[in-house]
Amino acid sequence: MMRDLCPVLVVLALLPAGCAPVPETAYDRAPPPGAEGRACTAACGTEAAACADTCREERFRCELARDRWAQERYREHVDRQRALGQEVQRSPYDFEAPFRCDRTPCQDACTATLNACWTGCGGTVTERPR
Repeated sequence: MMRDLCPVLVVLALLPAGCAPVPETAYDRAPPPGAEGRACTAACGTEAAACADTCREERFRCELARDRWAQERYREHVDRQRALGQEVQRSPYDFEAPFRCDRTPCQDACTATLNACWTGCGGTVTERPR
């Protein structure tokens, strides 16, 4: 009896872990000592800002594609309803794209690059849950 319950108990124990939100990580950065190290980390910040601009552009393009996808699905729906002689009761907002644009791998790559640059300059980076 207990042997039959073991697989069920294991699955039940793992279910909550699969549904739990993934915690975001915050980073505390301490600058290196000396003017040269601070100048180096300032350059890291400049690179990080350029990277963030690239990510914003990527997100904007993603949002345009998402909106275009939804508009195309809505237009197909309207054409189909009209061809059937039926009234169109749905709006473009009823058609949601199957992808999201809120967080991209680009942002994660920028953070990783900034952290590597910062430590390469002699600074320290400490992770903590947000």
